[in-house]
Amino acid sequence: MNEFGTFAMETWRRLAPSAFAEIKDPNQHFSTLGKQAEDAWAALMEQMAHETPRQSDYLAEVGRLNQIRQSAREIIQQEWCMPPTELLEDEDDDQPDAWQQEIFDTLMAINLGDTTEDGEPLVPEVVVHPTGWQE
Repeated sequence: MNEFGTFAMETWRRLAPSAFAEIKDPNQHFSTLGKQAEDAWAALMEQMAHETPRQSDYLAEVGRLNQIRQSAREIIQQEWCMPPTELLEDEDDDQPDAWQQEIFDTLMAINLGDTTEDGEPLVPEVVVHPTGWQE
């Protein structure tokens, strides 16, 4: 399965899990979709390359082609790999996870001038993200 098929499969699994569950053979379905999207991507890159003027400077030309490649990839991912809007299911992204809530509560306490039980100003301790990242 190519990158477009993988992207589409993961996107459908995350954003439209009910519709994804109804696909009889997801690997075959998204492999086929990925091949079609890749063909559309190649055609779109070629079209975009002909629509923009070539650059005489080598690095400018490399930059132009890289920009075309990335822009075409984003367009194809949006048009070919995303589930239709009517199949999207609500993600509960509006609700903060526990780590986000703890940070928010600490910052609010600092901003409100809260103190510890000993009357000392509340200062954040080292914050450890669930992935191990520390701030």
